[in-house]
Amino acid sequence: MVDAVAAGLRMFLGIQATAGPLSVDGREGTLSFTTNPLADLAEVPDHLSGLRFSQLLCGAVRGSLEAVNVRAEVHWDADMLAGDECYVLRLRLLAHQPEEYPFKDDE
Repeated sequence: MVDAVAAGLRMFLGIQATAGPLSVDGREGTLSFTTNPLADLAEVPDHLSGLRFSQLLCGAVRGSLEAVNVRAEVHWDADMLAGDECYVLRLRLLAHQPEEYPFKDDE
């Protein structure tokens, strides 16, 4: 799942993301990247240091996974706007729902 999201970020946003190691059960992983087009010209003032300026990216990843019947939790682990050395998104697979068709093929 994490590799597929990394490929999607590369195709649609031009972000070269690197998939980190998966958890033991294979349901959680990280994506690391150093370029973020949503935050290229952004600066977060000191009094708003807890603000996650690129939270929209978490919602876009979560929404795209839900479009293919994968429920996931996505949040930031590191943010360059907060002084970290790279951006890190953490993804956790909650459920993979089977696809349901509203019709029968044999009719």
